[in-house]
Amino acid sequence: ALLKNPTLVSSILQGSLKKRPVSEKKNLLHEIANYIYVAEELEEIISLDHGANNAVFYSYWFDHWTSILGILKRKKIINSFCTRAHGYDLYDDRHKYPIPFRTFQMKQVSKVFTISKSGSKYLSDKFPSMREKIELAYLGTRTPKNTKAIRGNETLQLLTISSLHPVKRVGRLISALSSVKRNVKWTHFGNDAQDTQFDEDLVALPSNVEVEWKGMVSNSELIRFLESNWIDVFVNVSESEGLPVSIMEAISFGIPVIATDVGGTSEIVQDQNGLLIPKEFDSNFLSSKIENFDRLKYDSNQIQDFWKSHFCAEVNFDSFAKNLVSQ
Repeated sequence: ALLKNPTLVSSILQGSLKKRPVSEKKNLLHEIANYIYVAEELEEIISLDHGANNAVFYSYWFDHWTSILGILKRKKIINSFCTRAHGYDLYDDRHKYPIPFRTFQMKQVSKVFTISKSGSKYLSDKFPSMREKIELAYLGTRTPKNTKAIRGNETLQLLTISSLHPVKRVGRLISALSSVKRNVKWTHFGNDAQDTQFDEDLVALPSNVEVEWKGMVSNSELIRFLESNWIDVFVNVSESEGLPVSIMEAISFGIPVIATDVGGTSEIVQDQNGLLIPKEFDSNFLSSKIENFDRLKYDSNQIQDFWKSHFCAEVNFDSFAKNLVSQ
């Protein structure tokens, strides 16, 4: 596939081989061969459906499918395509090496819909001559049912939802909780293959901190939990983010948030619904914020109104679908 398409390969590779060891360069060539193969398979399918080249082609992630659709666009098999861009698929600093094939993708794509203003700025700064291709399109979460949750005792009900990937920095939250004096119940949803890495630290937490580890559950089960349980504060201490859907879900239930000021988080966590903390914080700083967190400062109705205005799925996705069809 590579030998048959030297010009195409060169176009895809533009700028992607810099500062990479030989082994990584070989991996990129293997990736391109796979992309060409998949593109050829799609080309056959498209050829069987008259007019399919005018269909709306859309990739939810700014990754390999964007490259595959880019190949079809360059070969004039399809007329246009669009993609979303989130966090991991957008920011180079989330990877060991810069994300490959980005110049090729940007040249071929018709529109990149970023999920945050921060993402739009990042991509526009990187490709200033292609700013017109970049557009903000917030994600959203579904309108929740009326919550059955009733505030209980004075114990601070703290919620986190994340994997245990190092970028989520769950260990930093554990360190902060280890010196909190007030009563806290911490409920965590989500884990991964490293789900035992914090066992010793969790056991060592003081008796005033109760931990409930829910693990991986379906989104419907998570929503049922949020409908039925009072939560005082949602916490996210990630090192990097796009714009967290988990925070959208939290504020849709009127839950205030403590979160690190990374990626597009400042676009969803503002004075009326929570507290932004610096990306680089020490455990004592976060401990103090949790210790002194006052749920009564936040109005659940105001928090939900902010969510409705910015991150309601029924509104955002309807608008996005119309925009997509018009491209």
